[in-house]
Amino acid sequence: MNNIRGTHIFGDLTMCDKDYLFSLEMGKVKKEAFEIIARNNLTVLGSYFHPFENGAFTGVIALSESHVT
Repeated sequence: MNNIRGTHIFGDLTMCDKDYLFSLEMGKVKKEAFEIIARNNLTVLGSYFHPFENGAFTGVIALSESHVT
């Protein structure tokens, strides 16, 4: 019973260059994510992004097809 409808991609960023990751701006990452979603004709149901005081951020975009986090 293998009913795969898409690809699930995830990454472990623990071994990445932390200086580079903290240099990323939430607004730019958010904009790029929405552009990728639009190019792939996906349907956004809602989104939430939260910046932390140290410059880090987290975000989620709920899609009718899946999600982006």
